[in-house]
Amino acid sequence: MRVRRNRHRFTRLIASTLLLATVVVLLWPARAAWERHRAWDRIGSCAADGESTAVSCSGVALVDVVLPDAFAACTEIRPLNAGACTVQVNREVYDRFTAAVAEVDAAGLGRHVTSFGTVNRRRCKDAITGAFIPGCISKHSYGLAADVRSFGDNAKWDEVVEREPGVQRMIDIFRSNGFTWGMSFRSNPDPQHVEWTP
Repeated sequence: MRVRRNRHRFTRLIASTLLLATVVVLLWPARAAWERHRAWDRIGSCAADGESTAVSCSGVALVDVVLPDAFAACTEIRPLNAGACTVQVNREVYDRFTAAVAEVDAAGLGRHVTSFGTVNRRRCKDAITGAFIPGCISKHSYGLAADVRSFGDNAKWDEVVEREPGVQRMIDIFRSNGFTWGMSFRSNPDPQHVEWTP
């Protein structure tokens, strides 16, 4: 009798465990989607009317990131920012940007960063033709992306890496800090572009 009762309890325990595991597996994607939605709430929102290339944003909190003096881009940035070598990024990704910038600097790769563009409120551009892509808002509008030159353009990417191997190391640093590299975009590869997406 006791063996039968223990077997029945064990069967119920297994059934309960399987049911709980099934619920977790089914709800996990919904939880991830909810977390992404909440992250976008913190990031802010941007939109463009009709065919306009201009984008308007609300709730996008931008903060300054100070670039190290070793970044070659500082010679371009300082005159625009009253002598400060700073760029703006979304508050939500400040820690990731500053970590990547610090690693690039520590690796002695700042000389490769001849331009560092972050916030630019516009629609997405086709990396090859330069035409604006309808319905697509650039991550630059949110302060979630940077164009890091001398990454070069698509036609010269292999030449840039061959001439300056440190450029590839910079990409690896940004990727290790959670950024997606624009060269991995299937429909619109953009080697100078890195972006963070929730």
